[in-house]
Amino acid sequence: VSGRARARPSRLARLVPVQCRVRSGPGAPAGAWTGGSIIAILTVSEYRLRLYATPGFLADHARVASAADLHGHALISYVPEHVHAPELNYLSEIQDGLVARARSTSITVQHAMIRAGAGIGVLPDFIAARDAALVPVLGDSVHLTRTFWLVTHQDTHATPRIQAVGDWLRGLAETLA
Repeated sequence: VSGRARARPSRLARLVPVQCRVRSGPGAPAGAWTGGSIIAILTVSEYRLRLYATPGFLADHARVASAADLHGHALISYVPEHVHAPELNYLSEIQDGLVARARSTSITVQHAMIRAGAGIGVLPDFIAARDAALVPVLGDSVHLTRTFWLVTHQDTHATPRIQAVGDWLRGLAETLA
């Protein structure tokens, strides 16, 4: 992949026909992800998610000393009816019975809501840790780990363009780590 394509991911996306998919979750892709095709899976990177909020939100609301304390707070998460993968149902992994008051199908919008002080939400560290307006809630005691995979058809997995996409994604993940 040229330096130009590295700098402009949208150009890279136009250069590589849809012969691969990037997936995320806690376990290796299988079943419905594969559509019955013979696939090859390349692990791109693991990443961590934690609870985040603004210092102002935390100062104005009851203390959060444990995951159980989250029940009394405004939580931000995905729209349950539009969660396309169970791996995005973060709140149920943190504590049974947690319900989001503010919801969006977009992680970018969730980030904006959390940044605006609307509540506490789960964000990937590669997004939230770079935002000075946010602080982790409960530190490292509550975190989730997910993995990004590059999923391709077995026949195209070894082609130079698919390998270039994999190399580019791994390089990008290293810079964000």
